[in-house]
Amino acid sequence: GTTTTWDDWTERQLHWLEGLLAAVEKEPIRNVDFVVALSDVPYCELYPWGRDAPVFVFAQKAMCGNMLVPDNSLMHDGYRNGVQDSPYSWQRIVNDSSKIPSRVRPKEIVWDGDFDKPSRRGLKHLRDLLSVEDQAAFNESRSTNGAMFHNACAYKMSLNVEGWSYAMRLKNINLCGSVPLWYMPNPESRYEEYWVAALIENVHYIGIRGSDAGLAREDLKAALKLKDAELETIAHQASKLVSNLLHPNMVMRYLARLLNFYSLTLDFDVAEQHNIDPTGFTLLSRGALEGVRAHAYALSVPVFNFYYPSDIDLRAVVPPEIHTLDLHHVPCWGTVHRLLQCCGAYFHFYNRKFGDFNPEIGRGTLHEFCHKPGVDAEAVRERCCQASLDGIVTIFRNSMGRFARS
Repeated sequence: GTTTTWDDWTERQLHWLEGLLAAVEKEPIRNVDFVVALSDVPYCELYPWGRDAPVFVFAQKAMCGNMLVPDNSLMHDGYRNGVQDSPYSWQRIVNDSSKIPSRVRPKEIVWDGDFDKPSRRGLKHLRDLLSVEDQAAFNESRSTNGAMFHNACAYKMSLNVEGWSYAMRLKNINLCGSVPLWYMPNPESRYEEYWVAALIENVHYIGIRGSDAGLAREDLKAALKLKDAELETIAHQASKLVSNLLHPNMVMRYLARLLNFYSLTLDFDVAEQHNIDPTGFTLLSRGALEGVRAHAYALSVPVFNFYYPSDIDLRAVVPPEIHTLDLHHVPCWGTVHRLLQCCGAYFHFYNRKFGDFNPEIGRGTLHEFCHKPGVDAEAVRERCCQASLDGIVTIFRNSMGRFARS
C-alpha cells in the first residue's frame, strides 16, 4: 500500500513499483515483507550498521552482505513494454542493434558519459582514444534524450565506466551488440549487480585496467588492434547472453524467485503483521501509478520528485496541535525538507526553479511538482505554505534537543 497523504513520488519509486506489480501479476509470489533501498549509494556504505542488513540493493561491493535486486532501469513499464515509446525499451534497443550490423560499424570506442565522477578520474587523459558523444541528458522540451541510450548500437566498441554504483550503460552496451570495454577499478572498489557475475572477461567483455591511466591506455590501444572477427565474436556472445538474461520476463522471474526464497527466512506471519489499521493507506494499484506517470508526461519531466501535500487546512489547526510537531512532522508537508522545497521562493529543483518569485507580492507561485494534478495551486499555497511558515518557529523550538547537533 501507499499513504493517501504526504505522498512523496519520485521517478525511481514509480519505476520500481511498476516492476513489482508486474512481477506479482506474472509470477506466483508468497506473502513477504521486505525493504529495498533505492539510493545510488549502497545501503552498507550509507549506514555503519548496514553491512549485513536484510535490505535489497541495486549494487554493492564485495565487503557488503545485502541482497541484489534489479535496478529501477530494469523494472519500469518503459523497459518492459516500451510504454510511451520509451527510449529505455528492451525491444527498442535490441531492434536498433540489428539495424547496424557489427561488421559495418566504425572500429572506434564510444564514450557518452561525463568525466567528472570520482570513479571516472583519469578518463580525461584517454580522451584522444575515444569517440566522445557529448549529449545532454534532456532535450529542450525537458523530455529524455533517447539517443544517448542507443549510442553504443552504432559502434564496434563502447567504454563502460561505473558511476556512483550500478551502471545502466553496461546493460545498454550489451543489448546494442557492441563490445563492452570495462574500465575496471581495483577489485575491492568494483560494484556488482545481480546479473554481472554471468559475464566472463574476454568472452563477454574486455577488461581495461582503470586503476592506472598508463595501463588503461595500453589496454585501449590493444583493443583497437583486435581483428574485426574477434570483436564480432565477443559482441555476439555478450549480446546473446545479456539480451536473454535481461529479457523483461527473466527479470520478473528472478525477482519473484528471490522474494519467495526470502519469504522462507522470515520468522513472523506476514499477513498478521500487515493486519493493521488501514486508515491513511490505500492499496497500491495500476491506476495510482498510471496517474503519477501521466502527470509526469503532462509536465514533460523525465526526472521528478512530486510532493503532494495533505488536504488538511492548516488555518483551522488549533495552537495546541502545533506544539506537538517537529521537523519530521510539519503540517501538510510531512518534513521540513518538503516545506522548503515547495514554499521556498528561490529554491531550485534539477535546475528548475520552484515557482516564479513575484517581488510585488513578496512570494512565489507554488511549483507544479508540489500539488496534485487538477488542484488549484494558489489554494494549496495559501492553505499549506503560509500556514506552515506561520508556525515554523514553534516547530523548530519543539525540535531542539530531539536531533543531534551537526
